[in-house]
Amino acid sequence: FENYLDARLENEKGEVIHRQWATLNLSQGYDIDEARRHEDPGRKKRPFTPLSAELTVTPFPDLDLRGEARWDHYDHLISDATISLELSLDRSAGRIDTYKVDYLYNRKEDQESLNLWLDMNLTYGFSVGGSLERDMELGENISNSYWLEYKRQCWGIKLAMEKEDED
Repeated sequence: FENYLDARLENEKGEVIHRQWATLNLSQGYDIDEARRHEDPGRKKRPFTPLSAELTVTPFPDLDLRGEARWDHYDHLISDATISLELSLDRSAGRIDTYKVDYLYNRKEDQESLNLWLDMNLTYGFSVGGSLERDMELGENISNSYWLEYKRQCWGIKLAMEKEDED
């Protein structure tokens, strides 16, 4: 099931602009082989995959909010989820700074983390950035990274440093 929410907007000149504000996608899988297999003692059939829901909301061209979750029918719980927010800020000379925040939850892997990411465009094709991934359960940083990047029309170079756990 897919559903779209579109907006009809008029600018100062009276021109009509259509823009997509949100999308919703629900999907459900069914494993025919699992449904047809002979039932083993102590192991029930589980032909339905988790119900997947994805929502993307873009109320403004520079703001993107996404959420995704999977519902396990058999265990009656959310097996994993992701929520993310991305903001792009236009600056002078066509430069765009990008900021992202992600929250990830995975029950099977016992993972709950928060990710922060930023990329700031400087001048003459240079940009700097950094990211941080933090384990919310342990209250510890999983990884940190920092970079300096130079981009031209058809090539670029990126110098980066990353620290994962103790490495």
